Amino acid sequence: MYFSLFTLSFRRFRKPASLLILCALLTGGLSACGLAHKVDINQGNLLHLESLEQLEVGMTKEQVRFLIGEPILADPFHKQRWDYIYLAQPGRREPVRRLLRLHFDKDLLVKIEGDLMPPQKS
Repeated sequence: MYFSLFTLSFRRFRKPASLLILCALLTGGLSACGLAHKVDINQGNLLHLESLEQLEVGMTKEQVRFLIGEPILADPFHKQRWDYIYLAQPGRREPVRRLLRLHFDKDLLVKIEGDLMPPQKS
């Protein structure tokens, strides 16, 4: 009697268990093949071209902060340098890194460098 109850209960759960195993194998196989969707990741300061065009040497720290916001990286060893860093990981493609570095001297912007530089005014 005990054996027959165990056999009946095992038969009842055989199909859902095999379905669960099949789903697990398919999910693992798809993720290993790279077919599963990978989310885009954006981190850091997202700077707009309109704001960068207004950035000029001679502006105060408060004017720069109002125009493009706080820098993402506050370096305690370089208080006169602000680093605006942007990193984008679009799906499975190569990551995109951008940097805008602003140098100040006595609260005034003296140098702008990096690959997010504002366009030159003519």
